[in-house]
Amino acid sequence: MEAKGLPPRLTPADYLSQVRAGALTIAAEFKGHAVPTLQGPLTSEDYVVVEAGLYGSPDARVQLSADDFSLRVNGRKPPLPAQRYGWWSGR
Repeated sequence: MEAKGLPPRLTPADYLSQVRAGALTIAAEFKGHAVPTLQGPLTSEDYVVVEAGLYGSPDARVQLSADDFSLRVNGRKPPLPAQRYGWWSGR
């Protein structure tokens, strides 16, 4: 069975926060302790979720990885590194 994600948000305005970064717009929204899925939210008290979207013209190019993201919680230093969300295969 192929895993399918949620439908993408159409514009940066569909997120709570947006910021321009050169020719691109980064948009994000805090989702609490729930990862939205087509079957309903997947919750975890061990993690917080920030949904992010990257928007730009069709010819805009950027290289990103999970290592480019971090989260500062309540002003703590250093920020926490991102951990990728993925579909679990049960292995």
